[in-house]
Amino acid sequence: MLGKLFALFVVGSLLELYLLMSVGQLLGSGTTVAVVLCTGLGGVLLARREGFRVLSDWQACMASGEFPADGLTSGLLVVAAGVMLVTPGLITDFVGLAFLVPPVRRALAAVVDRGLHARSDAEWVRSGHVGGRPPNTGRVVEVEATDVADASDGGPPLDSGAKTLR
Repeated sequence: MLGKLFALFVVGSLLELYLLMSVGQLLGSGTTVAVVLCTGLGGVLLARREGFRVLSDWQACMASGEFPADGLTSGLLVVAAGVMLVTPGLITDFVGLAFLVPPVRRALAAVVDRGLHARSDAEWVRSGHVGGRPPNTGRVVEVEATDVADASDGGPPLDSGAKTLR
């Protein structure tokens, strides 16, 4: 995994450098730097706006007791978009901007979620669990509970007896 990540960074950096040099030869170095700065600045502003929108959607859903439609993966993709847009380069800017487009982000989040769920189910099966669930060990867990009521709210007095549940 670390080798793949290292290769991705090396190959990605080389591609970015090659593309920047090619665009620099075509448009000139000043124009190329201006394009990179403008896409980075504009992208960061878009990432900030989209991040606040996703956060407010999450807060509204949680306040109403629902799970956010975009999910956690979509929010992480907005963060990844912000990182890509701050990184100088045309490829990272393009990918970062694509992550900010809601339909693209939702589609990518669905693909990532399916991959994570498939991988987690495979880990359960590989570890000896069938059907993606841990086995039922049949163990009984004993719990002691004490019913405690606040005397100031007019409730019953404190119960000092513990109850064992099975």
